[in-house]
Amino acid sequence: MIRGLLRLIGYLFALAFASFILMGGWIVYDGIHDDFDHADVAVVPGYAEIKDSALASTLTARLDRAANLYAEGKYTSVIVSGVTPAGEDDETDAMAHYLEAKDVPANAIIQDHRGEKANDTIDNLARIMKDHRFHSVLLVFDYDRLEHVKLVLRHAGIREIEQAHVGEWKKEDSMDILKEDIAIYRDIYHWYVQPTAAEVSEKTSEEEKVLKDKVSTGLDSMHK
Repeated sequence: MIRGLLRLIGYLFALAFASFILMGGWIVYDGIHDDFDHADVAVVPGYAEIKDSALASTLTARLDRAANLYAEGKYTSVIVSGVTPAGEDDETDAMAHYLEAKDVPANAIIQDHRGEKANDTIDNLARIMKDHRFHSVLLVFDYDRLEHVKLVLRHAGIREIEQAHVGEWKKEDSMDILKEDIAIYRDIYHWYVQPTAAEVSEKTSEEEKVLKDKVSTGLDSMHK
């Protein structure tokens, strides 16, 4: 009995490990392949990648890619979404100015100053797309983050998603890929597994209450 239980636990751990490896491989494979034709709007995220008024090279790489794609006519509007650390210049403004310097007109740039949480970015994007009647979005992002962001966008109801990656796989990216791997499974758990478990628990509690009421009623009848 104990040996069988240990074997089952071992199988489950092996399955979990294999699923993490496969997801990590898919994050890299899907991330390094572009998939775009023409979208209503492009999105370039920033993550507090500004210091002493200078944008980090990871962010300028995204903005350079976005500017090149605009020049190629792959989209007509672009949303820049940034976070501003305390004491630094506004990252979103800096992103917009950088694109303008790369010949993206100011009237094609929409600034999203984001909220306090990562989910605020998705909510803001969905709102902006609805307000401007955008239907398709082109993500211009680091290759290892694309899969997770696409998953979150689909969960938010945005279905027409194209992608243009920045960067190529390097061995030192392994920890970042692992973090994205964990984040994907965490979101899947919160969206699908946890609500189902809560529903089952609530249903079980209701059934237990009904059973207790029936037993109590039966006992009262016997006493009478």
